[in-house]
Amino acid sequence: MSKTGKIALLGGALFCAALIAMIAEPKEREAPPVTEISSGEADLDRIMLLGGVDLDANAQVALLLHEMATGEGLRIVTDRSALKAAQGKAYYTDDPGAQTRLTLMSILFLSPPGTSPRVPMATLLVDGAEVAQYTCFSLHCSGEGQYGAHHRRDLAGLIAASRPATSKHVFFDTADAAWAAHDALAARADVVLAPRPEWPARGAPYLDHRIYMRPGAMLMPVGDDGAPPRIDEAAFEARFRAAFLDTFPQGDASYRFGRMQFDYLSNALGWRVVTPDGTPLTVGAEPVRLPGWGAAQPRVTLRATREMADRLTAPGALDALPEFGEEPPELAADIDALVARATGAPCPSCYRIEMDASAGRTTLSGVEQVQLYLPYYLIEKEAP
Repeated sequence: MSKTGKIALLGGALFCAALIAMIAEPKEREAPPVTEISSGEADLDRIMLLGGVDLDANAQVALLLHEMATGEGLRIVTDRSALKAAQGKAYYTDDPGAQTRLTLMSILFLSPPGTSPRVPMATLLVDGAEVAQYTCFSLHCSGEGQYGAHHRRDLAGLIAASRPATSKHVFFDTADAAWAAHDALAARADVVLAPRPEWPARGAPYLDHRIYMRPGAMLMPVGDDGAPPRIDEAAFEARFRAAFLDTFPQGDASYRFGRMQFDYLSNALGWRVVTPDGTPLTVGAEPVRLPGWGAAQPRVTLRATREMADRLTAPGALDALPEFGEEPPELAADIDALVARATGAPCPSCYRIEMDASAGRTTLSGVEQVQLYLPYYLIEKEAP
């Protein structure tokens, strides 16, 4: 065997030995404060529910119990006295060490798990915000098989105090309607507000539209690697924003810029040459292609009020912006020469390349209305 082969075998053996050692003796891990217990052959973590939670605060407190805890779907505890009685008592065991060993074994045998091995046991909500989520290694908390044989739990009366619940959500076109519904739901005893995306402050302008635009592209020859060179993106974005703000003053926070993105376009086969109406130019059955050119196409998204969206999407509104793209005269010359060689009939400006980019004016590429999303849990009556 060659020296190289021996080194490769030795390296593989050392890797396997190290991996087996990791499986047999897992290293210390960073974890939330838990109580270490010993049960049979497993070293388990005791996870205490409601630890460190101020249950005397003037807030809506709810504990969601997920299917792994209830065995029958989502249930909710809102009874403050039941929550206080369970605090410091309700627990379940977890086995993250077994989870780590199982994951390493699956990697060793090239069969990593397709889904997360952890599942939620409970979620604590305070005034609709998620304060804590309690999860568990699913094979352990199921209480079945070799991984679940030593699972223990005592939910200290929380199941008995819980009620069945259903996840609901509603959408709103205006912030005023959304806040009014929020306040009405928050006042109901059979509703628990759920975590929601950030909303505009009460009374603040609501930027309820997304506007997608494409400033003019920078057409350029590709480099030796076949790709267009990178442009100074920060300088281009600053120039566009300054011109846009000058043309469309922001006023009362009527719009907000998103981050500008850039698509770098190239085609190893060359771009198809087409007529002004988009008909491909062919010789025989083969399309005529122009190689050696690429583009940097900017894209920008605005969040805008309905009024500003109407203004920006009016016909010709974006024509007030200066042109930002560049199309070198060499491109037209290359197209002209290519058409002359292919057809014998040069015609300046009669043809262009079919590319998803344009060096012309800023164009509107899409508009969509953004609705406000309000999720909540509806507490149901127990089934008879």
